[in-house]
Amino acid sequence: MKPFEGPRYHENAERGGNRCPCAFCGKEIKDRVKAIPIGVTDGGNRFYNVKDDAAEEKKDPAGYMGGHLLGPDCARKLKAEQPELFA
Repeated sequence: MKPFEGPRYHENAERGGNRCPCAFCGKEIKDRVKAIPIGVTDGGNRFYNVKDDAAEEKKDPAGYMGGHLLGPDCARKLKAEQPELFA
């Protein structure tokens, strides 16, 4: 899974008015309490664990995009694919 590349990301984000879109699928996250913080770097090509935020910004300042939120369903999918992001 790559940031902002879920099926119909842009369509979903527009439909939600770009209010708190999930960083993968673009759907509006209605219950932010259930959202999972995740970092995006490498110009939007890679997720990273937000615990590593300072290191990621130093490693790639031009490609660093900071923290975003994942909806609970997308977070479960990403955790199954890349469990190290949630350690």
